[in-house]
Amino acid sequence: MGDPTSALPRPNDVARRRWPWVVPLLVLLVGIGMRLEAAGPVNQTPDEDLYTYCGNGLYTSGLRFMPAFIQDCWDHRQEGRYPWPSRVGYFWLVAGAMLVLGDTSVNAGATLSCWASIAVLCLTAWLLLRRLGPWVTAIALLFLAASPLDRAIASRTWQDEIVALFALLMVNASVRFAERPTRPTWAAVFFAIAAMALTVKETEAIVYGLGTVAMALAAWRSPGGMRAAALVIAGGVLAAAGAAALVLLTSGGIEPLRKCYELWQAARIPNDYMRQYQMGTPAYYAVGLMILNAVPFALGLAGAVSIVLLASFMRAPWSDPRSHALLDALAWFALVFGGIACAYSQKNLRFLSVIFTPTYALAAAFTVAALAALQRHVSMPMFRAAVAVVVIGLCASAGADLARFHHWFVVRATPDLATPWFTK
Repeated sequence: MGDPTSALPRPNDVARRRWPWVVPLLVLLVGIGMRLEAAGPVNQTPDEDLYTYCGNGLYTSGLRFMPAFIQDCWDHRQEGRYPWPSRVGYFWLVAGAMLVLGDTSVNAGATLSCWASIAVLCLTAWLLLRRLGPWVTAIALLFLAASPLDRAIASRTWQDEIVALFALLMVNASVRFAERPTRPTWAAVFFAIAAMALTVKETEAIVYGLGTVAMALAAWRSPGGMRAAALVIAGGVLAAAGAAALVLLTSGGIEPLRKCYELWQAARIPNDYMRQYQMGTPAYYAVGLMILNAVPFALGLAGAVSIVLLASFMRAPWSDPRSHALLDALAWFALVFGGIACAYSQKNLRFLSVIFTPTYALAAAFTVAALAALQRHVSMPMFRAAVAVVVIGLCASAGADLARFHHWFVVRATPDLATPWFTK
């Protein structure tokens, strides 16, 4: 039957087979176009009100704003408000968007999310093209471009698109460091990104922790041994200290943060919305993803499990060890983060934004690897027919995702990605 990967171009075949590289570029441009032309949602959530208010406060008052806001929340603590000082990095980004756009409305944060989504698309293309080739890249970009989850977040003043961007940057930096652990440049890049990411949303602490552990293990296995691993751990401590310093500076000192802690103790008690819309068993995510994005997440889970179980067909299409390292990192990251998200009491499909791209990449890799394995056992005409069926199926899946986005977020104007909004 010939080489099972002969129809699937590898990175070292690029000079001989350039035309497939046009496909991911076209998908990328379509994805960017859909985000740029998207109209903003007709409704505005309480979260968006808060983030716009905080961004506007930093834009107009600078460092004076957060201490005054914290004090105001403290004076009216019976109302249950919490100023989220741990997210000041995001507030600064919203303030920066307001400065650049000359717009202090909720549209500034929504525009920030839109451009972060475009950056995620571009970074996904760059990361996958270098390691997994044009076909995996094109399929992953198709899933991401049509994703109703990502498109919904990209039109809102929420942190989750920024969170996804920082997470993908950290994954890239940690994987690049693991390839050459004797050179600390990528570790420095990782911790610089982490220091900012930790002030955007608490979710980034999981990404930061997993990345630090992975790099420390890679350093420990390098010629530097324990000393190199200790330096990585020290970098992790410095990144956390830098994030804490930014939070402390913006919040106005220890006393405002002490008040925030007491406010947080009250705010963490589940309210009616949390109980009805953001709590549940792991089935919460299974049902929500089945309704909104079933095919990519089913394929992505199959790909992640296959890699963790060391299925040989998942490695056959790529001879470069760096490709295997990337797939391993994406699989473990998606499964561990997903497991933590399922175990955590509060749930929302937005909380999974950091694993959207890893899941779509794993889904694409699983699809290509399965086709490569199939080619070993069937004739070429049957293989080509199978490829045609897969292409039609992928296009149909993308079309269905576009229709779901229009139905839920345009026609019905669903305000959040909480599963009960799609089941009640």
